Order: sequence, then structure tokens, then C-alpha cells
Amino acid sequence: MRTRFSRALVLPLVWALAALIAGCRSAQPSAPPENPAAATTASEAEEAQRIADAALGKQAEILDRGDLAQNGREQLLVINRYGAGSKSQSAALVTRAVVLERNERRWREIFRCDEHLKNPYGYLVAGRAGGWELGVGRDSNGALEMLLTPLNRLDAGDIHTDERHSVTNSTFVVRWNTKLSRYQAYDGSQKRYLNEATALETPESHLK
Repeated sequence: MRTRFSRALVLPLVWALAALIAGCRSAQPSAPPENPAAATTASEAEEAQRIADAALGKQAEILDRGDLAQNGREQLLVINRYGAGSKSQSAALVTRAVVLERNERRWREIFRCDEHLKNPYGYLVAGRAGGWELGVGRDSNGALEMLLTPLNRLDAGDIHTDERHSVTNSTFVVRWNTKLSRYQAYDGSQKRYLNEATALETPESHLK
């Protein structure tokens, strides 16, 4: 009698305990699902910074990123700031700047600002500067527009007339030319893009 009574009492208790444990497990909050979109965005940002570092070193800063030319391809506007510089998104003091474009899985440089302004086809402006104020905006088509002003007196020349002159606080406009698929200097007064110069005459040194 004692054995039958013990078994009859113990088995329901075991079942009740098992049900209680199962209920506790089901009540525990599940881990939040991974966000694949966020992971992809982070991975793309890491790749973009890696490409920027390869172009301008560890001090490289991505100032703008996206379909900057409105041509369906991702581009990066990467800069090296001049000293502390300004952290404004619309303007920055820079020693160097490049625009990089991705075609499928490969990146290439399509514009460079260092001492000179140039693209793969030649020089956009004759003359050199030790630094630039870079203003960033958009043209009427929504494409990237860069306004570049020398930080010092620029011994420049007109690459189309060969006339040399000193330039102070002159701003050069660089825009995407959709017909030729490249960044070129834009002559605001003539409403036209200017052709590149394949070579520049070395300025005569006045140092003694």
C-alpha cells in the first residue's frame, strides 16, 4: 500500500515540475534577430574608409559619399585637412583631396587636388597652391560641385591663352561633365566646361 501510494503521489509531482520548467524556458526573452541591413551598411562603411586610407593615408577623411556624379556609380570625396581645419560639411581647408569612383568591384581615382587641380586627362588650372579651401555643393542636376580657393597667393596662368598672372582669393569651380563623364573646370561666365592641359610649363623660380 505504501509503495502504490508513493508512486501515485510522486508521478504527478514530477509532471508538474517538468511543466513548470518548460514554462519558465518559454518565458525567457529570445535574442533579438540580427539586422542584415545594418551589418551591410557597416561593412560598406569599413570598405570605404579602407579605400580612402589607401588613397590619402591614415589621416584620410571621407567628406562625401554616394552617387555624387548622378551617374549610377558610388564615389568618395576624400580629403586631408589643413591643420585642425574646419569641420563644416560644406567647406574645409585641405592640403589634398581626391574623388574615387567604384566600377563594379574596382576603385579608381578620377579627380585630384594637391598642389594642382587635375583629372586623368590633364590639368584643370595652371599654377600651384600649398592648400585650398574646398566648398562642397550640388549643381542644378544634383551632382557634386567643388569650389576651390587657394589659401595663399597663386602664381597661375590661363591654360588656354598662356597668359600668366597672380591670383588671390580666386575660386575655381569643378563639376561633373555628363557628356565626357569626368570632372572638369567650369567657366561660369562662359557657361562651358574647359578642356584640360596635358602639360604645364614649369614656372621660373625667383628664389636666390
